[in-house]
Amino acid sequence: MTQPKREIGQVYAHNYGYSICAYEFFKIVRLSKSSMWLQELGKKWVSGDGQQGEVVCTYHPIPDRPLKMYRLDKYIGSLYNGEELYEDHLD
Repeated sequence: MTQPKREIGQVYAHNYGYSICAYEFFKIVRLSKSSMWLQELGKKWVSGDGQQGEVVCTYHPIPDRPLKMYRLDKYIGSLYNGEELYEDHLD
C-alpha cells in the first residue's frame, strides 16, 4: 500500500484488533531523511456505551506517552479527516 507524502502535523488513524475494532490516533511531530516520530493523541466517544459506538480524535497529546519512532515507509494507518470511526470492544 502506497503511503501519502509524510508531513509534520499530519494525523493518522490506526485500527487494530482481531475480534474487536479499536483505534489509535497519531500525529507526526518530527521527520528525518528516513524516520518519523509520532505523538499519540487522545480519543473520545461521541456515541454508544464505551463498548460499541463512534469515536473521534481529540487532537490532544496523551500525557506521559513517549514519542514512537518508525521508518518513513512503515504503514501507520490512514490519514485522519475528522470523521467518526466505529469502535467495538465486544469479543
